[in-house]
Amino acid sequence: MDSLDEVEAVAGKGLVGDRNFDKYSKGQITVVSTEELAEAAAAWGSDIEPGSTRRNVTVSGFQLPREPGSKFQMGEVVVEVYRDASPCELMNDSVGPGAREHLRGRAGIRGLVVEGGTLRVGDEVEGS
Repeated sequence: MDSLDEVEAVAGKGLVGDRNFDKYSKGQITVVSTEELAEAAAAWGSDIEPGSTRRNVTVSGFQLPREPGSKFQMGEVVVEVYRDASPCELMNDSVGPGAREHLRGRAGIRGLVVEGGTLRVGDEVEGS
């Protein structure tokens, strides 16, 4: 995973440069919040670095919607929630042993890019 200051999101395809770009019609982008990661870290008893969860985007100060079909906007980019991003076994490797269990329900969402644009660090995030 590389941390970027900005990335181009393409409607119906995902994030340019992502290994899954234009491969899936569902779950084109993954988003997690720092608040969810803090909850999981408190339950687990150890810090969780945002990049360690392998989610594409980390947001702060915004409660991610969980209902499929819900939409939210990050800067120019509009995302529709497809489903919860269930933590896989790789979380125990990338985050640490036992982390997967504590990330359940706190590992973000998988979404569809419905309106593309440039996504930048610091962009405002809001429900739509």
